[in-house]
Order: sequence, then C-alpha cells, then structure tokens
Amino acid sequence: MAAKSTLKATRCAGMVRIDGQVEWSVAQNTETGVCVGIRRVLGVTPQTDSWSEMTEEIVAVQNMLFQDLCETGELDAFLHGQGWSVVGEPDKDAAFDLPFFIPPSQGDGCSSGVMSLRS
Repeated sequence: MAAKSTLKATRCAGMVRIDGQVEWSVAQNTETGVCVGIRRVLGVTPQTDSWSEMTEEIVAVQNMLFQDLCETGELDAFLHGQGWSVVGEPDKDAAFDLPFFIPPSQGDGCSSGVMSLRS
C-alpha cells in the first residue's frame, strides 16, 4: 500500500494545479478494448471504449470532482483529508490539474506513465 500523499496545490491563470501525482488502476478487456479505471480516494470508476479515451476521461472526471467540491464548499475539507492544500482561492470556473500515474500492467495491453493537463 502506498504512503499517504502530501501534495500541494497552486492556482495560476484560471487553473488550480495540484503538485504531485495520483495512481490510478486501469484494466482493459483485450477482446473489446473497454477500459475501467479505479481511484478509490476520489470515489470514481470511469469506463471507456479505449485506452486513449480513458486518459481523457480521467482528466475530465478529476476536474469535475474538484469543481463540484469547490461549488459545494467541500474542497478544502477533501484536500485536507488527503494531506493536500490549495494556495489561493479557486473560482467556480477554475480548471483543476491533478497529474496521475497508471502503473505498468501485466498483459492487458495498456500503456502507462504520468499524465497531466500540462503534458
């Protein structure tokens, strides 16, 4: 089990940048190409038709989650619970960038690496 992350977020030009990375588990059905991603700490499990769609969906899901938490006033508590923090005040239109990592898989045909909005 990985150690608890201590990430720090910064805001610039309408984007809230969370420095660090989050590990996602992704499995791909080799017959259909369907991918399922799991990130328990975020409480989301996206499903897509391809690997490339999965990486795009992870960015979108993370952004929607943080925007929702910001709008409901729960962002600070959520980030604090993960050991993360935001410097500045994100507005409702801010884009959130939380780089993520998908570790190498064993025989499922998926690629891996660190991805970010800035990549």
